[in-house]
Amino acid sequence: MTIPVSHSTTTGSLLQSRSAKSLLGDYPSDLFSRVETKRPLPSALSLTPLPLGQIRFPDFSDETAAPLVDNYFYLVSPQQPILNRDDFEPIYQEVCSEGLRANLRSSLVLVVLALGKAAVATPDLRNEAWLPGVELFTPALQVLLKAWFDEFGDDILLPQGLYLAALYYSYLSRPLQTWRLVHMASTSIQHFPIRHRSMQQLLEETVEHQPVTRLCWAAFILECDIAAEHHLPRSGIDQVIENLSFPRVGNPPEPELLYWLANISARRLLNRIHHVMYDTATSFTTRPTGDVGEDVSSKQSTSLFTVATELSHQLGAWFELLPAAIKPDLNNPDPSVDEAIVMLRPDPFAPLLPNITPAALMHSTARHIAKQVATHPETKSFAKSIQRNMASGTPSETAKAQASSGSDAPSFESIGVKNTDIVQKSGVSLSSQQKVLVGSVLDLFEGNPTLKHLSLWSKNATFQDNITVATGFDKYAAQWYGLPALFDPIRIQSHTVTSAGNPIEFQLKNSYTVKGIKSEQTMESVVQIEVGDDGKIVKVNDKWNNDLPDGAFSQALRKLNAVTVPAFVKVPKNAEEDAKLKAEREKQNQ
Repeated sequence: MTIPVSHSTTTGSLLQSRSAKSLLGDYPSDLFSRVETKRPLPSALSLTPLPLGQIRFPDFSDETAAPLVDNYFYLVSPQQPILNRDDFEPIYQEVCSEGLRANLRSSLVLVVLALGKAAVATPDLRNEAWLPGVELFTPALQVLLKAWFDEFGDDILLPQGLYLAALYYSYLSRPLQTWRLVHMASTSIQHFPIRHRSMQQLLEETVEHQPVTRLCWAAFILECDIAAEHHLPRSGIDQVIENLSFPRVGNPPEPELLYWLANISARRLLNRIHHVMYDTATSFTTRPTGDVGEDVSSKQSTSLFTVATELSHQLGAWFELLPAAIKPDLNNPDPSVDEAIVMLRPDPFAPLLPNITPAALMHSTARHIAKQVATHPETKSFAKSIQRNMASGTPSETAKAQASSGSDAPSFESIGVKNTDIVQKSGVSLSSQQKVLVGSVLDLFEGNPTLKHLSLWSKNATFQDNITVATGFDKYAAQWYGLPALFDPIRIQSHTVTSAGNPIEFQLKNSYTVKGIKSEQTMESVVQIEVGDDGKIVKVNDKWNNDLPDGAFSQALRKLNAVTVPAFVKVPKNAEEDAKLKAEREKQNQ
């Protein structure tokens, strides 16, 4: 989920509030973007490309360069781990032996050295001539700019170099140039996942996928950090991220990669807050000149603060889910850089969550069109036929097609479904395949996930309940495997299928016991299973009939439904790992 273009969390938006205006006077909402646009740019940082023959390279030797490489991997790489030192070392040694040339290998080495120099320099941002390492950076930038115009996704060194160049600008506090370079890096790295998708090959199946995965996530985070403060065009990297797995952290996990993974998961959660709370195109945001409580009805205010409270809980759940190896002590007055980043990530939203007001209602033209569609005679006739079919339990056309799909359709036995006795309301008649789907979903709600159960789901399917939306295998699988990790035992008290249409619908009553706390909690809900044309589940919607209760149960459920869960819940990669997890669960239940 990306930050909406129309969000209202920039410093300029704050200046538009009545309270700020009364204190500071009237300023344009894009004040800081205007200031950055008018800042003079030293010629050494110019984004104007030069012919390769006119690029002048600095003096270079291993003796002077090696300490800068160490600086980079000790001070820069832990927060931006897009380069593996084992992969970088052969490139560096080649440049040392052959000398600097107008190619991507030399430019990557030079920008690494420039960052190594900038990382240890004492900032002097009032001095426009403070440009540590610029003699190394300028020729690297010129090579990268030329390559960006001429090459199209063939060499990962290009987007890596562009991203590191963006980082260099960020060290100089140049947000517009940082945005321009990360935008270029992002559109360059997107060639890789797009190419694999066109070949119907998962990126994860290739040997070199980790550098690509890491760079995609890094570009996403840096672009989001800039977008949170400046209204600038996006590169589209968020669309790639939606279908990309989290980067691996090693086995055993490397602490710096765990810190970075925590940073990634926090950024996604903050984007969700941006999307839900601060999109000026939604009903939850205030007018640019408005203040808290202005023009807010009681119903709007209640709904808004309910959402704000839930998002606040999820911020807390994110922190609680951090592995012990990286969870910082919030009372530590002298945290490390990595700990400080983890501590500061959610901090900007802590005071802001309660301070939002709704925006204007839907445009009258849109309401008029919606009304015309809703009152059209054919619309009414279609709705009545749907209601008759659902009331009588008549399967939809999709369900009928699925029922006659052939003898190789999945069965209770082939999937290993435990809930085979499907209770149906009088007049409802499920097909055999629908019964398998319902039984498999009941197994999931009872804390018995397996990869075979999830093979009945589309890879891009969605699980949704009152407080989360998990789209894509990595996300919905983590939800189901996380359930037995938090609750034991889980028992289905009753279920009744009320519709054999599409979606299939059933009523569910479940009891949960939080691990370590012997108090049972019952939840009632209406579950809908939406099925695609291929017979696979495309969506499961769990609608709770009651509010989320307070106490240990609610805290555990919120942990499960936090958007950070896929980063920390173990989902088996193969049948062998799946069998081990299943055996462990069955042993605990004995």
